Amino acid sequence: MKTHRIWHKSEAGLTLIELLLAATLFLIILSIAGTGLIVIINANKRAEAETMRRVTLNRALNFIADDIRMASRINSTSTTGTTTATTAAINSGLYGSIGSNGTIVLYLEILGTCVGYPFTETIIYDIRGNTGTWLGPLVINRYGRIPKHDGSIDCLSSPQPSIAVVDAIVSNNINPLPTCNPPGVLSGAGGFYACVNGAKVDLTIAGRPVQHWLSNSQSSDCTPGTPGSPYCVVTTVSSRVMH
Repeated sequence: MKTHRIWHKSEAGLTLIELLLAATLFLIILSIAGTGLIVIINANKRAEAETMRRVTLNRALNFIADDIRMASRINSTSTTGTTTATTAAINSGLYGSIGSNGTIVLYLEILGTCVGYPFTETIIYDIRGNTGTWLGPLVINRYGRIPKHDGSIDCLSSPQPSIAVVDAIVSNNINPLPTCNPPGVLSGAGGFYACVNGAKVDLTIAGRPVQHWLSNSQSSDCTPGTPGSPYCVVTTVSSRVMH
C-alpha cells in the first residue's frame, strides 16, 4: 500500500520572494533606526557645542569683570571724569601705542605699587575684525599685562598688545542697544558694549550661535525667543576700590 506524504506550507520553508521581502523590510527598519540614531547624536553634539559656547562667553565676561573689580578708574583718567573708552585712551596718551585696535570699549586703570613705587596698570578692551586665526566676524581683545594664576599682576613684565579674549562675536550692533541711563556713558560696537556709571559697569556680549559659524547669516537681536538670535550674556559689576 502506497502512502503519499502531504507537504504543508509550514514545512516547506520560505520562498525566495519571501526572503527578499523580509530582507528588504529589515534594511528599511535598519535604515530608519540608523537615521534616527544619527539625528539624536547630532542633536546631542549641537547641544553640547551650544552649552560650551555659552560657557566660553560667560568665562570671558567673568574675566573682564575681574579686571573691573580691581580698577581705580573706569573709562576715565586722572584728568577726566567718566567718558567714552576711546576718549579716555586718547587722554592717557596710550591710544597710539596699543597696537592695531578696533573700537575701544573699556579703559581701566589699576593703581598699586611696584617694588615700593607707585604703579598704574592700564588695561584696554577693544572689539575688532577677525584676523583669520580666530572665528569671525569680530573678536574681543585685551591690552595689558597677563595676570598670574592668583590674579596678581607682575609689574615688571611687558604689556601684551593684542590678547584675544573671545571670538565669534556678532558684527552688527546689538539690537536694541543696551540701556544706559544718564549719567552712564555707553561705549562699544557690534556685540560688545559697556555702560559705565561711576564704579558700576553693565557689560553685554553677543556671540554668534554655533549653527551660524559656517554661514554668513547672523542676527544681533538679543530679544529672548527670537529665531537665530545670538547668545547674549549680560552682567553688572562694580569696582571694589572706587568710591
